[in-house]
Amino acid sequence: MSSELIEIKWSLRQNMWKVATGVFNTIQTTNVIICSGYHSSESCPDNMNARNPNNKKGNKYIDDIAIGDYCIVLASGEKSVLCVRIISEAYKKEIPEITIYKKSDYSNKYGTQEIEVCLTGKNSCDYTHTETMVAYVRDIEVIGTLNRDKYFELINKCKYLQTSIGQNRTEQRFIKV
Repeated sequence: MSSELIEIKWSLRQNMWKVATGVFNTIQTTNVIICSGYHSSESCPDNMNARNPNNKKGNKYIDDIAIGDYCIVLASGEKSVLCVRIISEAYKKEIPEITIYKKSDYSNKYGTQEIEVCLTGKNSCDYTHTETMVAYVRDIEVIGTLNRDKYFELINKCKYLQTSIGQNRTEQRFIKV
């Protein structure tokens, strides 16, 4: 089996309202990654030219990542990272496989009611109401999982865990898969 040298250009964190669970399973089920800050019907105008100019990370996701770029996706608590390849431009999509669980008497870090975001029916919390995910997304091809320890230097140098989107410019961005 031959291995291919690829360039990991981006790191992405998928953690809507910092309450997403089962992130890798969700990505593998839906084959999309969700744009930072554009993950509710209210935040996603139909015309992408009317998007929020203050959402720098989300706009970077839409404007700077190219079709064919490889990304690693990180999730809190995971011992691995998910390697994906971007196969579409960004577009608005209703994603029935993902549910936003909300609680009327709850306030998250952003002052809103989202208590968990996950695959529909896979919630682990009590909730009072739900909403189907509407977001700007990109279609992806899952390449596979990478051992986090093996690529620790790549991940650590780019401070991937602290940002929702990061561009990798280090020499360690070239890996064999």
